[in-house]
Amino acid sequence: MPLKGIPCVIMRGGTSKGLFFKREDLPADEKKRDEIIMKIFGSGDPMQIDGLGGSHTHTSKVMIVWRSNMPGVDVEYLFGQVGIERRFIDWSGNCGNLTSAVAPFSIDEGLVKATGSKTLVRMYNVNTRKRVDAIVPTKDGMTDYEGDYMIDGVPNPGSRIDVIWHEPGGSHTGRLLPTGNPVDKIPVGGKIYEVSIVDAANPAVFVRARDLGLTGAEMP
Repeated sequence: MPLKGIPCVIMRGGTSKGLFFKREDLPADEKKRDEIIMKIFGSGDPMQIDGLGGSHTHTSKVMIVWRSNMPGVDVEYLFGQVGIERRFIDWSGNCGNLTSAVAPFSIDEGLVKATGSKTLVRMYNVNTRKRVDAIVPTKDGMTDYEGDYMIDGVPNPGSRIDVIWHEPGGSHTGRLLPTGNPVDKIPVGGKIYEVSIVDAANPAVFVRARDLGLTGAEMP
């Protein structure tokens, strides 16, 4: 059986890396789409040896992007966290790291026209129903990837991409503080921990390092 190619771009955004597709290049049927994506990544194997996944959660991510008809929006995108050992795709959240790469992808793939040395790309994340903007360095109508900007976790410099999140609170629960409290007391193992539960872009639980016997200066 002859092979059929599907265009994709491997891109890094922040400290994550993933595969980027234009929606038009994937099946409209979501079940077929997901099966193809999992096969491309090599899901179901901890090494993802039969695919393009990097056997780590930071490198097993997918973005699907398309031109938007929404007023004030250039492109819409759907993020998926692709399973490694298990065959599944979690479409429930967003990835802030790879969001920064949606804008360069959109420019280079002709979904957004570059304007001068800086191009504003207005995006809408379908997963969380939130607006995000990115300002991308551009040159000769394409993304300018050359630069001296460094971030922790990435060994080499590159161009700086600024991302602006519009009202990210309540992306999953509908409230910035899901419990309604700035601080909650949670009993765990006979101890009471003071935590802050915050839903901003993605839900997170914040706890004092000293309450866990840490200093906060430990390396991962």
